[in-house]
Amino acid sequence: MVARRWQISDLDPIPRLGLIEEPSPITELPQLAAQLGLGTLAVKRDDQIGALHGGNKPRKLDYLLAVPPFSEAKRWAALGAIGSGNMVALTAAAAQLDRHVEAHLFWEPLSEGVVDNLAFVASGPTSMRFHLSRFTAVLRRPALVLGSSSTDPAVLPVGSTNPRSTLGSLRAGLELADQIAAGELPTPDRLYVALGTGGTSVGISLGLAMAGLDTEVIAVAVVEHPFTTWSQMTRLRHQVVAFSDQQGLDLSAHRAPDRFHIERSQLGPGYAIVTPQSNQACQRLADAGVTLEPIYTGKAMAALLAAAAGGHNRGKNILFWNTRHGGPLPCSETWRCTLPPALVSRLNRSSGQRAVVGGCS
Repeated sequence: MVARRWQISDLDPIPRLGLIEEPSPITELPQLAAQLGLGTLAVKRDDQIGALHGGNKPRKLDYLLAVPPFSEAKRWAALGAIGSGNMVALTAAAAQLDRHVEAHLFWEPLSEGVVDNLAFVASGPTSMRFHLSRFTAVLRRPALVLGSSSTDPAVLPVGSTNPRSTLGSLRAGLELADQIAAGELPTPDRLYVALGTGGTSVGISLGLAMAGLDTEVIAVAVVEHPFTTWSQMTRLRHQVVAFSDQQGLDLSAHRAPDRFHIERSQLGPGYAIVTPQSNQACQRLADAGVTLEPIYTGKAMAALLAAAAGGHNRGKNILFWNTRHGGPLPCSETWRCTLPPALVSRLNRSSGQRAVVGGCS
């Protein structure tokens, strides 16, 4: 019996905002592929998505914000690092949809792009609460990870990842399948993508399986092992399948993630801590005309480069999924004035600047 080949149109009955109607482009890197001994190397450019400044988060928010409680609530609450790309996309969505974001931010080391992201969030329709770490944030506000029955504010899941939002990444997998069928790139043997909360990598893997593609997804962990276990990723996939069944899509044949691998070699000391390998990967891709950042996409690319150096991908067709948002991000001249005083103090100590808030009164 021939397995069904799913199409993007099969997802049409499921509500979404319609943020993304065109596929993100594919960039071929033949010179870098030759240097690395690969058959081909292509980049899926979610950084060039037009909605919400690009990246992988608009795909999730497209589905998540289209239904209650988020479609009805005037205020949203979310947890993220001070340089969170998810908070960037959520802030952009709030500005577009006339909402307000209660941004609960925890500290992360300053690296390229962190202050730019913070400036954008601080310039938007947001109010900010600062926590010293992920753990103190969860202890003080457990509803930020456990959810809340209240719709004021409506609490978004961490990383905007839940079964419904993961349909946005599943849709991305089907989108890639269409680009392959159109001859834009050969079927990848392996696909490299950063692994945080898992929605992007799990959704893409499921979408590729639905399209009948035998591509192995290498999910490169950028968060510590307790938050990126195999059982958690498998559970999320099962939840997406179950949710899809409720929406009238029978995905039971794709329950098992048999072409999904978690790569842990590039995490380094921990989440949001830049490594020499991720910095080098960012520079390598910058030389090829593709911009990454060192916390997520830099570590994912570092895994690809390390595998190539070890000869593991020799002659193979490789795809790298760039989940970084596009840039530069706009911000107001007075964004520093809106920061919580404790965050200003921490920024001062870390940056060595004496007057981060400038002339704010």
